[in-house]
Amino acid sequence: MIKQKLIILSVLLLVAVVSSVVVFTACGNKDAVSFEGTDDKSSPIETAITAIVNGDGEGYYSAFPPELKEAYEDGYVIKGTFAPCNTMSEYLTNYMVKVNKANYGEDYTLAVEFFGEEQITVAELDDMNNDPNLDYYTYKRFVTEENTEEVWRIKLKLSYEGSYGNEEKEQSVYVVKQDGCWYLHPHFVFFGF
Repeated sequence: MIKQKLIILSVLLLVAVVSSVVVFTACGNKDAVSFEGTDDKSSPIETAITAIVNGDGEGYYSAFPPELKEAYEDGYVIKGTFAPCNTMSEYLTNYMVKVNKANYGEDYTLAVEFFGEEQITVAELDDMNNDPNLDYYTYKRFVTEENTEEVWRIKLKLSYEGSYGNEEKEQSVYVVKQDGCWYLHPHFVFFGF
């Protein structure tokens, strides 16, 4: 009788441990990234960064205007630019989102602090066309005076910690409001955090 109770307790304990591991794995590493100073405008930045940390290419894509995904699927994937990947989400998951793990270690964490913001106009974004890192065609195609309600420059402080080292950096990121929704500026689709 005691042996039977011990076996039942052992099985229940094993089921509880396995269930906990499965639940933790299915939920991703939500504790690996933290945000401070957020608001509605920063939500696409949070979405993109969380997706990068969790290796979620589809989630990363969701931070950008919906038309961007369709254009990149047609323009890059179909032409074989990112072979052997079949979709941009697969490319983002398999390559781009793993860059930070290569730089900081598999166990890295990222703290993001939003510390400044400034509203600008689409016309002011036009002045950015001298930036050699800017895909001007993509920018002009998806962010126009006609389809963009607001544009904001948001300043971030990124603090990485991992087994390969630590790093802090500041950067500016642009978000746009289109059809009442906030998106990360298309320029950042291939720009990691």
